[in-house]
Amino acid sequence: KNRPDVQIKRLERRIAVLESRLANSAEQVDGWREIHSLLQPWTISDLALTRFGAIDDGGYLLPQILVESANGAVSIGVGSEISADRELVGCGVPVHAWDHTVTQLPEKGTGVVFHPLGLGNDPSNNLLVALSEIVDLSFGPDLNNLILMLDCEGAEWETLMPSNVETLKRFSVIS
Repeated sequence: KNRPDVQIKRLERRIAVLESRLANSAEQVDGWREIHSLLQPWTISDLALTRFGAIDDGGYLLPQILVESANGAVSIGVGSEISADRELVGCGVPVHAWDHTVTQLPEKGTGVVFHPLGLGNDPSNNLLVALSEIVDLSFGPDLNNLILMLDCEGAEWETLMPSNVETLKRFSVIS
């Protein structure tokens, strides 16, 4: 189930379904193919992963070397758990946390910057904004080498789907 080749096949099937459903331009379909190529799983034998956050909910395994070189992190889906965000701030990584379902962070004094907006593309919901806007509001339009931590209760793919390739390229890690 978690083998990279199985994950790739699943992603290819999802893209095929999306392509058949969308009446989009060839340029948009080509953009999705590029996103697919960027989201391929990689196997790097000497890459050390470090756990950030709680053992149960709110934890992420991140490549330590990429955390050390990151310019910042965008954390989407705060809920009641920000231990990973807090630990990244402790490593010197600025973190902007986004969640439209809560009004404040569950902990004070963590150094995490909170935004009461969520990731989404529903024009009728003014609490949802596109990923490009979230990244720009967090770190400006030019900062790259960012970490994206995404926990949207099963809506991760749906919320990432409308993102453009240029925005996704700003992240060195998507978890």
